[in-house]
Amino acid sequence: MTTASGNWYQRHFTSGPAQEPFAVRATAVLLTIFGVLGVVRAVFVLIAAGAGLDSGDSAGFLVLAIGLAGLALSVGYLAVAKHLKLGKRWAWITTIVLLSIAVLVGALALVGELSEGGFPIFSLVLMGVPALLLVALTASRRTRDYFRTPRTDPTVTAY
Repeated sequence: MTTASGNWYQRHFTSGPAQEPFAVRATAVLLTIFGVLGVVRAVFVLIAAGAGLDSGDSAGFLVLAIGLAGLALSVGYLAVAKHLKLGKRWAWITTIVLLSIAVLVGALALVGELSEGGFPIFSLVLMGVPALLLVALTASRRTRDYFRTPRTDPTVTAY
């Protein structure tokens, strides 16, 4: 099955040096989804904090701080996802740290649910998805090499 632009396997399973590996693309997409959902959640938390501050509730400031921290973290997820696709090494390292923290939080949630006798499906997902992404970002030589090679912006001229 050969066409004018090469055979089917080369078009679908190989990429040039500018195309990111699948693990990078999948991680960036999931980080973007987490970032967007986090922004939506932070907006709801900030609305609840505003309602708590209006009613004179003393916990409103704590809820406001949690909402602002969640908003900052979610915007950070979006920025890291964008730069991860661009092959920036700092984004790769930051993603590895964030995914490691997410695995630890998921493990703690799993222990908490198991100690209460609950069904730990949410905790398994909370721990399993970041663990799989962590393995995908670090196990493949092609993925690691993607972040080791320097990137140049094709829109910028050399002179």
